[in-house]
Amino acid sequence: MDCGINIGKQYLYQGTEYKRYLGDGTSYRCENCNEIYQGSEEKNYDELAKLKQSEENTDATPKTMTPKLRSLIKSIKASRNRCEKLKLTSTLKPILDVVTQWNSTFDMYERVFKLQTALDAVVFFETELHQYIITDEEWERINLLVDVLRPFKDSI
Repeated sequence: MDCGINIGKQYLYQGTEYKRYLGDGTSYRCENCNEIYQGSEEKNYDELAKLKQSEENTDATPKTMTPKLRSLIKSIKASRNRCEKLKLTSTLKPILDVVTQWNSTFDMYERVFKLQTALDAVVFFETELHQYIITDEEWERINLLVDVLRPFKDSI
């Protein structure tokens, strides 16, 4: 299985960069998974970074992030196409929390953090999901929240 997404036959997600390959028949071997992609002239595709920078001024608190994550997960689960794109990079599925059970919110945050690369890629390629872009600051907060809540979850 490859490490990235080859959506639209022009883009490849690899690590933290989006790259675009223009075809003249030559091939490219991914350094991470050894998968061979057709293309040539490698170009950095930094739209995701620009989109993330435009969202940097958001208030990254659990009170604002939880509804955003819920909406993102609902939007992905509601579309077969988005679910298929997510499956290309991960065997895990997002978990939607139950509002009255705090441990399910922990499970949602933990799964979202594990799906960081896949979710970033799906949000990048789906223009309707750009409103749900998760900034680097928000990813850091999600990681911190998971670390803080894990002992409580484990004690149950």
